[in-house]
Amino acid sequence: LPSSRELVRIMLDTIIDTTDLDRSFLDIKPTRDSIALLVNNLGGLSAIEEGVVVKDAIEYLEEKQFQVKRVYLGHFMTSLNMPGASLTILKLPIEEGEKILKYLDEPVQVPGWQNRIVVDSSGLQEDLDEKVSRSRLSSNDNIEYTIGVDPSSFQRSVTRACQAVIKAEPEITKYDTIVGDGDCGSTLKNGATAILDAFDGHKINTKNIPEAIRQISDILENSMGGTSGAIYCIFLNALANGVLSTATKHPDSHSISIDAKCWAESLKATKVGDRTLMDALIPFVETFTKNASSDTVQALSSALNAAQQGAENTRTLKAKLGRASYISDERIKAASVPDPGAWGLVTILNGLLLD
Repeated sequence: LPSSRELVRIMLDTIIDTTDLDRSFLDIKPTRDSIALLVNNLGGLSAIEEGVVVKDAIEYLEEKQFQVKRVYLGHFMTSLNMPGASLTILKLPIEEGEKILKYLDEPVQVPGWQNRIVVDSSGLQEDLDEKVSRSRLSSNDNIEYTIGVDPSSFQRSVTRACQAVIKAEPEITKYDTIVGDGDCGSTLKNGATAILDAFDGHKINTKNIPEAIRQISDILENSMGGTSGAIYCIFLNALANGVLSTATKHPDSHSISIDAKCWAESLKATKVGDRTLMDALIPFVETFTKNASSDTVQALSSALNAAQQGAENTRTLKAKLGRASYISDERIKAASVPDPGAWGLVTILNGLLLD
């Protein structure tokens, strides 16, 4: 069975491909017309699956340069508990689009049309700062932001970290089998393997370090998943933004900084002491930030020590989040194993920083 992304693309192409003379019934052009999208749950899709279909549809339409003005999601026409969805597009001609939207947004009192699901797709896009940052990173292919790091050394360090976590996968999986759901090691291995494949395919621009970090973040977003994957992406985005800011304001500087605003996003739901990977990541970032202005190398060394200590401390901590929070404290203490996510992070940092 094809993935959701593949199915959605096939379905939408059937509607928007004006070159198919047998199936093209809609005269629509992205440069001329905006659209409204209706995603209909045929009865058996979960809320998560609905969200995946909507995300895939919007991303593909925007990739095709369509401006999605409204998105409607719900059970409009079902077939008992059929696990599927249908997609409908309404063309909003440039001369009539705003008038049609006004009518669509009018409140009605009927059970089959749920006003609460009307969404302006602009709210689903990245905020302006993120767009500007991505644009600057992706458009600077010919600009070198090496921050004093040799591109080949950068690749060797990241490769070493990936190889370290792949080698440690059985150990991390063992820990997660005891205090979790057993997938932490394989999740990290998937991310590491995807990065190595990207290096082999020359898909990471090591001559532009902030862009390379952003590209690695995108790779992890697509290959890891889960809460840990999201945290790694937030951290790497904060690192990329901080490095880019330093590189553009102080081109001769070899220092590394982390974007505080972006980094703060990952701190909203967890803290040190919750027995998660943040028990290692937060001490690493805080220690590095505190000492980075004086000596970057020494700051990284101190930060690594702090991360290692944080991971070790999780051996006796009571789990407050994640699957481990459902396991008795006695069992966790008796096992005396570190949090798998924190241990995995320290493995990565050791591989990255220790030659």
